[in-house]
Amino acid sequence: MSLEAWLDVATLTDSAMRSSSYSYKGHNALSVSGSGRQMPRVASPSPVRQNMAMSRSQSWTPLATNVSSCVRGRGVAFGVGTDLSEYGIDEKGELQVLNSRFVGYIEKVRNLNQKNGELKAELDELRKKHVAPSGLWEEFEPQFQETREAMENLSHERGVADIAKGNLQEDIAYWNARSAEELRLKEEAVRTLRQFQKDVDDATLQKVELERQAEQLVAEIEFLRKLHDDEVAELILQIKASNVTVDLETSRPDLAAALRDIRSQYESVVTKNVQDAEGWYKNKLDTLKVQAVKHEDQLRIIKDEIFEYRHRITALQNEINVLRSRNESLETQLEDMEDEHLNSMALMEESIVQLECQIAEIKMDVSRYLKAYQDLLNIKMQLDVEIATYRRLLEGEEQRIDLAATSGSSLSTTGEVKVRVV
Repeated sequence: MSLEAWLDVATLTDSAMRSSSYSYKGHNALSVSGSGRQMPRVASPSPVRQNMAMSRSQSWTPLATNVSSCVRGRGVAFGVGTDLSEYGIDEKGELQVLNSRFVGYIEKVRNLNQKNGELKAELDELRKKHVAPSGLWEEFEPQFQETREAMENLSHERGVADIAKGNLQEDIAYWNARSAEELRLKEEAVRTLRQFQKDVDDATLQKVELERQAEQLVAEIEFLRKLHDDEVAELILQIKASNVTVDLETSRPDLAAALRDIRSQYESVVTKNVQDAEGWYKNKLDTLKVQAVKHEDQLRIIKDEIFEYRHRITALQNEINVLRSRNESLETQLEDMEDEHLNSMALMEESIVQLECQIAEIKMDVSRYLKAYQDLLNIKMQLDVEIATYRRLLEGEEQRIDLAATSGSSLSTTGEVKVRVV
């Protein structure tokens, strides 16, 4: 039943009570003779109370208790010798009190309905605010998308940089291996050159030794030749000084011829030895010259290779330095990008934490308002129960008044009721 219907019922009840009370104004009291009967007792049941957080709900219990005790304490009964006028006056006062309390209940119910509407409107606003984080998400979603794309781009660039870094490291390892190989070849060439230099030194020493031996042989030949000439001259002098007559026809040997033969043989031997020594020396010298030329050619080739290797090592070192500088710049750029990415992620996490805090606060507000709304609903249900109880009380009072009026009219017709006029 609506609030206006309750107000209409209250108005009709008040007018009925007044009309019923006005019918007894000309009488002082009603006395009923004969066997009295007890009217049914109508009392308000004590509704179940719950512990509620709001202070409004606690103001209804004493009122309902007073009304219930008032109705119970009336002791509505008719007996022989009952004063109907006093009963009518008391009943009128009680009904007026009940009516005023009921009007107060109606006003409170109206206020509660108004408050309920305000709370519903506030709850709708809170629900709209609670839905707001989705709007915030839609608002920040492009930034999140841009951040995700930036993160993906950074990850892609980092992968490309890692690949480039790996390639550079492979190139550096390859060129380091090449450089180590070239250094090994250089060291091997230096060792070969040292060996060739040792051979050249040995050949030079042998050449010097052979030249010295040749000089000694020439000196010895000259000495022997001189000695032979001296001996021959001495023999000639001895022959000339002897004054011996030589008989050509004798059978003694010819010393001069023998000396000439010896000399010729000795000279032939010496000449042969000198020729053999010179031939051996020339052959050895030619061999050494050929070996020296060969070694010089090899040495020149090795020097050219060493120069080329040095040039290549310098170029490789320059390229390695360039690659290292590029790698360092890429690592610096990667660190800067990682720092920027971490800063952006920290900002996004901070904004997410703030949004989560706001959402938590909104949820707490919504839960608080929902609890208040639930408390108001509980109060409204209790008020509905009390209003229904008072409605039953009013209906019982109306029935009792109707029964009293019917009983008064029947008593006046039979002459059993004595009316005392004031």
